[in-house]
Amino acid sequence: MSGIYPYKTDAMQRILHLVSHGYTHYTTGEIPNKKVEALTLKFRDRYRTNATRQQRYRNKQKNQANANLVLWQQDENTVRWWLLVTQGEGLIFDLEKLNDTTNKKTPSVS
Repeated sequence: MSGIYPYKTDAMQRILHLVSHGYTHYTTGEIPNKKVEALTLKFRDRYRTNATRQQRYRNKQKNQANANLVLWQQDENTVRWWLLVTQGEGLIFDLEKLNDTTNKKTPSVS
């Protein structure tokens, strides 16, 4: 299971790092703690969020999208998640409604 950031600032720093490295599409949501493992496994299975650095490099060379999952422990019962995606081809663009990080009209996360 992916690590869950305990502090919002740490999660935001990770998101900023990913966006600066080409992850220009995203979707987000909140889930109860008990569903985090199922969500993580779903994203690993469908979008390869656990790909190694070398696998991500090869995907980029083949024009395939890479995905990365960021989790933040919002409160004692809730985890907020962000699924960030690079440009390229992939199933994720068909299955998820993705927002564009470069769109200045995108609502901010509070």
